[in-house]
Amino acid sequence: MEVVAVSDTSKLIRNTIEEKGIDTVFESEIKDRIKKKFSLSDGLRAIMHDKKITAKELAELIFNSPINRNKISKESIERKIRNWLDDKGINRDMAFELCILLKLDYETVHEFITKNAEHLWIHPRNYKDLIYDFCLRNKLEIQVAYDLIEEYSEKIYNREDEDCKDTIKIQDEYEEAVANTDDIDAFREFLDANLEGFGKFRRSIAFNFCGLVDTFFNNFNDFDNFNN
Repeated sequence: MEVVAVSDTSKLIRNTIEEKGIDTVFESEIKDRIKKKFSLSDGLRAIMHDKKITAKELAELIFNSPINRNKISKESIERKIRNWLDDKGINRDMAFELCILLKLDYETVHEFITKNAEHLWIHPRNYKDLIYDFCLRNKLEIQVAYDLIEEYSEKIYNREDEDCKDTIKIQDEYEEAVANTDDIDAFREFLDANLEGFGKFRRSIAFNFCGLVDTFFNNFNDFDNFNN
């Protein structure tokens, strides 16, 4: 039986994936790409201008809010804001959280997310998107959003996989039954009824991709010679 030499590149790729797990490796890469694409500096400047709030005042507001969960210093927050205004370090969740904290009207937030970032508004299978949307529509406090996210993160983590509704049905149900009400109990009922559907599309893609990579590993010993 012929022994095929494995290049250093192949070893590095394999060792990285084995050490961190393939989900972690590719999730990090995807997050980096999203951060590079998600540009909100112009929109953030416009909002600060309309609110007549300076970067220092925004830092003070964040410092004293639930957003500052890690209790970082005002100076660190000010540096973060300077980075955000230079399109560095802000992500989609933080953009939504800032909008909730500043109690922006729904139309302004929609434009901020979709126009300035050229990003989709919300996805019905993303429970965090729906929580942000519900809180924005009803001008709820940011702590309400955090409490809901923590509650349903745990529920979704512990769920059992079953058949679920398709995306269109979830979206229609949300728009018809929940989006135009401020009844948080009705919103919880909606989330509970759709636990199995949240994140299922993403997980399906991830599992299929991992399967393809496993097949690749089992059939090719040397990445460098793949095209030879």
